[in-house]
Amino acid sequence: MSNPKPNTQLLLIVILLTTLTACTSSYSFKLFSFPPNTQPHDNDWTYLGKIVVYDKPGISSTEMAEKTLEITVTDTQGNELLTDHVIVVGGSFRYHIQWESLENLHIEVNAANSTALKPLLSLNYQLINHKFIAIQ
Repeated sequence: MSNPKPNTQLLLIVILLTTLTACTSSYSFKLFSFPPNTQPHDNDWTYLGKIVVYDKPGISSTEMAEKTLEITVTDTQGNELLTDHVIVVGGSFRYHIQWESLENLHIEVNAANSTALKPLLSLNYQLINHKFIAIQ
């Protein structure tokens, strides 16, 4: 039996390294929904929001590091009303979401890796022509 060709060996090494790197990546997410008093897991919502925090490979979800927050809102047909990305430095996060009227969505992101919650950023969105627009 002959040895595998060098290209085959290189391909196997690349696949192995990619698999090991992918296994070290982590993410966390928070779901929220509209109208008020609906629950994402009950499927009684009209609009579903999601905040996903992506960590760089090799960084744990609680480790202090630069992380990407991806914020999306979709309707029951899967149409995206909001897609936004924010880069923050922190460890664990807590969210305070205010969405009492469809037109106004407020998301406060707090650092939760200390004894007191520290506000990191405040995001405000307004619904205009069936799309959420970031406002200051």
